[in-house]
Amino acid sequence: MSEHKKYGYKYQVIELDFAAINTTEEPQSLSTDKDYDDVVGIAVSFTDETQAPNTVFAKPFRIGSDDLFPDNYELKMLASSLAVGPPEKFAKANEHFTPVPAKGSTIVLAVKDGGNAFAAYKIRLVLLLRKEIKE
Repeated sequence: MSEHKKYGYKYQVIELDFAAINTTEEPQSLSTDKDYDDVVGIAVSFTDETQAPNTVFAKPFRIGSDDLFPDNYELKMLASSLAVGPPEKFAKANEHFTPVPAKGSTIVLAVKDGGNAFAAYKIRLVLLLRKEIKE
């Protein structure tokens, strides 16, 4: 009889504030939660989607030594509408990228505003983290 692994999950939220158009937000000292094993999903939400068209990663989005998305990748490709339930909102590992180690891995993130904003807005990048639960 095969043994089924049990997992615990956590959402890790990275919030970026855009106060002006054509700016780049590049938070320093970001890392994944050291108590979790893998990043298995990524989602993006905007406080106002109409203000964020053409908003892109300004350099490759990296966790640890793994590049997950290239520079100039539009963040709206990782977003979904309110009609989509939470589990389906995530670009999931194995469908869109290979799971990457969490365990306190450094996150390299730079996001450039697309130049269309008419007021300040926020972008939330949400990582879905997983750890195996040992019994």
